[in-house]
Amino acid sequence: MMKKVVLLFLGTLCLLTAFGDLAEYVNPFIGTDGPGHSHPAASCPFGMVQAGPDTGTLSWDYCSGYQYRDKTVLGYSQNHLNGTGCPDFGDIQVLPFSGDAAAKGLAALPFKRQIDKDSEKASPGCYAVRQPQDGVDVEIAAAKRAAIYRFAWEKGRRAKVLVNLPYGNGQADGNQFAGSHDGKVTKFGDGRIEGEHFRTGCIMRRRIAFALEFSRPWSACEELPKGKPDELPRYVLSFDLGDGESLFLKSAFSINSPDAARRNLVSSIPSWDFDGVRDRTRAAWNEALSRSTCEGTDEQKRNWYTALYHLYFQPNDYSDAGEKPYYT
Repeated sequence: MMKKVVLLFLGTLCLLTAFGDLAEYVNPFIGTDGPGHSHPAASCPFGMVQAGPDTGTLSWDYCSGYQYRDKTVLGYSQNHLNGTGCPDFGDIQVLPFSGDAAAKGLAALPFKRQIDKDSEKASPGCYAVRQPQDGVDVEIAAAKRAAIYRFAWEKGRRAKVLVNLPYGNGQADGNQFAGSHDGKVTKFGDGRIEGEHFRTGCIMRRRIAFALEFSRPWSACEELPKGKPDELPRYVLSFDLGDGESLFLKSAFSINSPDAARRNLVSSIPSWDFDGVRDRTRAAWNEALSRSTCEGTDEQKRNWYTALYHLYFQPNDYSDAGEKPYYT
């Protein structure tokens, strides 16, 4: 393992020496307003996950689940379409918040939280934003088959996370998606939630299995009422954090089984090293972007490398760890 890390570091150093940090020219927010249908999600080149914010659903503008103009967020889900003409994906949504003020809003989802647009940042493989009314900073970094979140609340805030498992983009109200069915949770406890369900959207019957793991067990859990008997549950999890202590979450999914989703999580992000995941993915993006270089002004380079970034954003490799690549 150490040998691989050293080789990756040396390879990254060679790329930066030869071409510079090409990822700095990429602006993931280009194409995310109006009918651009792009998304600023954290992702690897051709990565399985595209983890990022959900700011709206259902309509033509929200094919990707995001509009840059929005000042509220519904949550953060693990996959998003990019550049398509119909809404789908947005699977396995989580939303950090704070305190008891949310109780009334949670009774009637969707549950919107303010985001500070001045704090919103995206770069290849990473997304970050602040939710001011909750006093929480959200950071997301992506590996090939999993994502890692870092939630940091202000001192004195009560740390809570809404895990909205049946959510999916394309729902009439952001909550009760008619195509979510046959859901089951196979693991719940010790900071872990695993299970699966089936979705009907662009694909008539799409299986999504998932594995979520928090960096510590929750101290309390409330299960919200289900919209349908056979859909996955929604949980409000509470965490006891010390001042200055962050909560981490790792997420992965599979189109095959919860066990496969768990393997994807463990193989992609074995530890809680958020910064390491972010830096390795940025190195992967620099390698991909260096395959076709550009000379010109900074504006011309931004246009060129952002276009290349979108080119490598999909198709997505949906193969599980240890399998041959399968792109969709």
